[in-house]
Amino acid sequence: MKNFFLLSCLALLSVNSMAQEQLPTVITIDDNEEVDFEAFRQIIYTEGWVQINYKGDLFIKNYSNTDYDLSLSLNCLQAKKTPSYLIEYSHNYRDGDYGGIDFISSTRQDYAKVEFLIDGQNYQDPFSKKSNTFADFSTNLKTGKILTIKVYDNEFNPHTGKDELAINRAIDFKLGNAPLLETKVTCN
Repeated sequence: MKNFFLLSCLALLSVNSMAQEQLPTVITIDDNEEVDFEAFRQIIYTEGWVQINYKGDLFIKNYSNTDYDLSLSLNCLQAKKTPSYLIEYSHNYRDGDYGGIDFISSTRQDYAKVEFLIDGQNYQDPFSKKSNTFADFSTNLKTGKILTIKVYDNEFNPHTGKDELAINRAIDFKLGNAPLLETKVTCN
C-alpha cells in the first residue's frame, strides 16, 4: 500500500514539471495507506508550508529544513485547544536514526529559552502563556520569508565560573505557500 501512495505521487509529479512550485502542497493519505516518510520527503514541496490530511486529521508542516520537520498549529479545529508547534528530527539528521523523534515543542521544552524570529524580527516565544506577541507573530508569518527558531540552554562558562544562557542551535524554515496557515488544523 505504501508503494501505491508513492507511485501515485510520482505519477502526479510526472504530469507536472519538476519545478519546486509544482510539487504537491496538499497531500491526503487514506486510513489504510502506509507511508514511507523518507521517500515522501523527496516528492513534497520544500519551500514552505504543506497541508497533510492523515487518517482524518489535518496538519500544517514545513519540510524546508533538511534536518528538522516543523508542525505548526495556528488555527485549531477544536475550540478548547491552543496553538502549538513541534519540531522533529528528519531522517536526514546525522545518521538517520533520529527521524521522527521530537526535538522541541510548545508543550515540552527541555531547553532554557526558545525564540522565534521572522526575517530577523524577534517575537520571543509567541506560544508561551506569558507572551503577548502571538497575534503579531501569526500575522507576520504569512508575509515573511524565513522563520528562525533559536534554542538556548544553560552552559558552564569557564571564564565566569557560572552557568550562562548560550545558543544551542538556530533552525531556519522557508515560509512559502503562506495561505495554508489560514487552514484550521488538528491541535494536540
